[in-house]
Amino acid sequence: NDISQWLYIEEGELKEILEEVVNKKKHVQLKGKLKADKEMLNVYITFFPVEEKIFALLQERKEIKEDEWRYVVHRLKERLKELSCLHAIEIISRKNASLEKILEEIASIAGNILQHSELAYCRIILRGKEYSSSNYKKTNLMLSADIIIDGRKEGTIEIGYIMPVPSEDGKIFFEEEKKALQHIAMRIANIVEYMEAKEELRKSREYFQMLVEESSDIIMVIDENATIEYISPSIKKILGFSPEEVVGRSALEFVHPEDLETAMSKFEETLNKPAKVVSTIFRASHKNGGWRMVEVKGRNLMDNPVVRGIIINFHDITEIFEKEKRIREKERKLRALINAAHDLVLLAKTDGTILDLNEAMAKAIGRKREEIIGTNVEEYKKYLPPSIYEKRIENAKKVEKTKKPVRFIDHGGKRWFDNCYYPIFDEKGKVVEIAVFARDITDLKEAEERFEQVVENANEWIWEVDVDGIYTYSSSAVEKILGYKPREIVGKKRFYELFHPEDKEKLKEEAFRIFKNKEPFRNFLNRNIHKNGEERWLLTSGVPIFDVRGNLKGYRGLDLDITELKKAQKEIEKLNEYLKSIIENANVWLDVLDAEGNVVIWNRAAEEISGYKKEEVIGHAKIWEWLYPDEEYKKKIFEKAMAIIERGEVVENFETVIRTKNGERKIISWYSKRIIDKDGNIVGSVALGRDVTKQREIEKLTKTLIDATHDLMLLIKKDGTILNLNDAMARAFGKKREEIIGKNVREFLPPDVYERRVAKVKEMKRKKKPVRFIDFRNGRWFDNHLYPIFDENGNVVEIAVFVRDITEERKFEMEARKFKTIADNANYGVVIFDMDGRISYANECFAAAHGYKAKEIVGKNIALLSSKHQSLLNLKDEIVKRGYFTAEIYQRKKNGSEFPMLASGTLIEDEQNPPYIAVTAIDITERKQMEERLIQQKRLASLGRLAAVVAHELNTPLANIAITTQYLMEKMKDCREELEVIKKEVENASSIIEDVLNFSRMKIRERKEVDIREIVEKAIERVRRVYPADDIIFQNRIKECRIIGDEQRLLECFVNIIKNAVMAKDEKKKSHYVIIDASIADDMIEVKVRDNGVGMDEEVKKEALKPFFTTRPMGEGTGLGLFIANWVAEEHGGGIKIKSKKGEGTEVMVKIRR
Repeated sequence: NDISQWLYIEEGELKEILEEVVNKKKHVQLKGKLKADKEMLNVYITFFPVEEKIFALLQERKEIKEDEWRYVVHRLKERLKELSCLHAIEIISRKNASLEKILEEIASIAGNILQHSELAYCRIILRGKEYSSSNYKKTNLMLSADIIIDGRKEGTIEIGYIMPVPSEDGKIFFEEEKKALQHIAMRIANIVEYMEAKEELRKSREYFQMLVEESSDIIMVIDENATIEYISPSIKKILGFSPEEVVGRSALEFVHPEDLETAMSKFEETLNKPAKVVSTIFRASHKNGGWRMVEVKGRNLMDNPVVRGIIINFHDITEIFEKEKRIREKERKLRALINAAHDLVLLAKTDGTILDLNEAMAKAIGRKREEIIGTNVEEYKKYLPPSIYEKRIENAKKVEKTKKPVRFIDHGGKRWFDNCYYPIFDEKGKVVEIAVFARDITDLKEAEERFEQVVENANEWIWEVDVDGIYTYSSSAVEKILGYKPREIVGKKRFYELFHPEDKEKLKEEAFRIFKNKEPFRNFLNRNIHKNGEERWLLTSGVPIFDVRGNLKGYRGLDLDITELKKAQKEIEKLNEYLKSIIENANVWLDVLDAEGNVVIWNRAAEEISGYKKEEVIGHAKIWEWLYPDEEYKKKIFEKAMAIIERGEVVENFETVIRTKNGERKIISWYSKRIIDKDGNIVGSVALGRDVTKQREIEKLTKTLIDATHDLMLLIKKDGTILNLNDAMARAFGKKREEIIGKNVREFLPPDVYERRVAKVKEMKRKKKPVRFIDFRNGRWFDNHLYPIFDENGNVVEIAVFVRDITEERKFEMEARKFKTIADNANYGVVIFDMDGRISYANECFAAAHGYKAKEIVGKNIALLSSKHQSLLNLKDEIVKRGYFTAEIYQRKKNGSEFPMLASGTLIEDEQNPPYIAVTAIDITERKQMEERLIQQKRLASLGRLAAVVAHELNTPLANIAITTQYLMEKMKDCREELEVIKKEVENASSIIEDVLNFSRMKIRERKEVDIREIVEKAIERVRRVYPADDIIFQNRIKECRIIGDEQRLLECFVNIIKNAVMAKDEKKKSHYVIIDASIADDMIEVKVRDNGVGMDEEVKKEALKPFFTTRPMGEGTGLGLFIANWVAEEHGGGIKIKSKKGEGTEVMVKIRR
């Protein structure tokens, strides 16, 4: 039959496909449909070429020879194997498995296409990963084919034999096997592409689902009746409903009644026009009872087999709607304001089309607003001069280009206008419109012109500044006064930037104080700097400028240049100061001589120093004989004075020795110069003298003292030249002072020492501070100091050198350091204090014993550490008398507690220093406690033996009383109450005796592994039996905890503690609890027994663990319970601590070694 009757191909004609298979001898795979019974199956179809020889034999339908038949059968079997393999691959590819799993299974069966499939293997390499059959091994007997995906080689498939097989015609592999392998490679490529496409589709679905669920819009699917079938979770954010609350309801339920007709109309349109997107806006109800404005878009996809409904998208535009509403309201108000303004306002497109304008602008143009809107500005250029129109168009283009506002002033015919053009942008930032504001400033300009005419012709500088002090106007007079053109300061400088730097901050502060108070001011004196750097003195006056609201805009004022007047005043002041300093200074000898040497002026200081009054000396030259009685000396000094007058020599720091009127010898240092009148004639000379007698005596004394010291002193220039030195330094150099002065210090020092000194000098010059350093040479230590000496400009010109031999001091320091190291690290306390008790040294051991750090007590008095009754200072007399002491003393710790120390002290005397006391001490607290414990143990042992005897003697009569009481209670029913009292007292006495016996038998009996929890549980039960505990809450929170110990003693321990906790019940409290808990740390277990009873005060707590101490009434206890419990804990490697507060309960902590 014709194959086309039952096989249908989706792409292309069947005949063409078959011709391609035959002609090109290649496999072809495609999709199709196969007719099977009554249904059509979707199938993959693969066509293989068959050898012509086989095809011819089959087609002729004649009797085939046996060998030819075998050949046909063999080839068809090979083809069947190939088909079976491809069929198996097809089945594998349809499994719901990963790509890796599919490739592994293909590798396990692909070898079946070979003739000897039992010896065949397969290996697939895809994108760097390898998949192979279980019998794979490397061999040369193999075929391979490339796996091509999207035109790129992504891997290979390889099949072969794991061992040699028989060949046919010398060939191991048939051509059909090679082609089959290529077809498998193609199928693998198809599978990979399909799996990747499938994965991509899965991701796309997940991505789409996430977008829908996370969208800020509501996505909804409704049916033809408007019933909601699906709605996205975003409805919760927008309308407050959960998806479950609305699915199944009609979408129209949520539409505002006033919008319902519009919504239904749009719904009908969506139903009638499939695939068209229908939009509308209406109000949707919110769960809180309000309404939200939403933009809705719907599309009918009823015919879409996937959707089968109408998709609706809701976008919440409530905020946008409200904003637009507010903007429209603002626009309405803004238009009213603009129309009310006198300014001319116009809005135009960049092409000149007028969009809007105010009434003032319409009036200026001479037409109604409605007539102007929509026209072009070009229509009105005839009303303006061409240059003005062009300028305005040019500025409009400038706004469009620069995207910035432009302001300019122009003269439109007879009127002046202040114009401002502002750009208006679209959402892309492009200028699309220009807002024009124009103000008529004609009256202002005319007033300005009149004002400028007055200002520009004034000598005073007239100015205006804003509130920040920046010049907004300046008259041309500023150039004459300060050298600046108006354009150099207007808009560029602040007024205080012109002030003199020395006065700037002070004047600026004063000026802004005036600004702050908004006050007019007059005659504000200020010093300024001219552009050329000269000083200018100005007298400034100004008044404040206010805007219409009364806010300060700035100041307007004028400046008057008074520089020349200030210069004249300054010169006069300088002259007066000069004369005053010469004549009135009482500390300076001033005399004036005429041309012949006669005295003309003789001031008060000259009188005081010389002893001669002015009346005695003025008018003649006898003073020379009086002051200089030696003839030769007088002649020498007089010649010097005449040289000053005649030749104009100037004398400075010239010293002479005078004889005063009372015969004293004084040294005077002179400054003198001649006096010339305005015509150049010699008038005489003026001399200033200072009495330096005492200064010279001090210098002489200083030199004597310096020479007497053992320190080495040297004064040198910065180049090393020696200016002066003392005798000690001269001796160190091994020469006389006269032989050393004037020479360089390099000559007297070894090269290495000299280089070190030069480095230190450089350091001193750099720092301009003294430098100190210590060095070692020739077996001795030297402490060196270099001090800089500066000139009037602050430059180092000389250096003072001081050197001290500190060899002995260094030795002492080393010894002291050794002592300190030993003392600091000693395991006993060391302290040193003076005779007044002031501590000069303490080691850390001594300080720690008192609870301090060493640095906390050094400098303090030793009394700080002494007890109230004892002090180390109390032993001072014994130390002074005997030179030492040894004693046990009590000291006080930082926390106030006292403790014993064993101290030994020694008096240390030094000829050059006052005596002091050195003490060594050790804390003997533990030793004292051990001694007390031994004494107590001896006493308790004796007491225990006595107690055992007494207890034994009392037990027998008590037993008889108990038996008799029990007997009488049975016989005498009417006396039962009295007999109960006797019985209770007997039991109480027995309990006391038992405590006494336990006290006398204090020793550990047998140690074994025990559980603390069980012991505490038994203790609770025992206490319950003996004491009334029905209303007491017991909590044993201890978990299983095993230790090695004496079970009986531990039971006694916890019975005593728990009994005390029960007996401590506070009757004022509603409930009483006893809680037992435990914690383990390292090798110790800590058991805490806590109650909320009456608690203990500090005195009771201190005595609680002592034997026979009790707070109970006489006869109710022995006071041995806690003492025995503590003894048991100590015997088990621990002890007991008590925490308690009166009225707040008690916590007993029992530590036991595990």
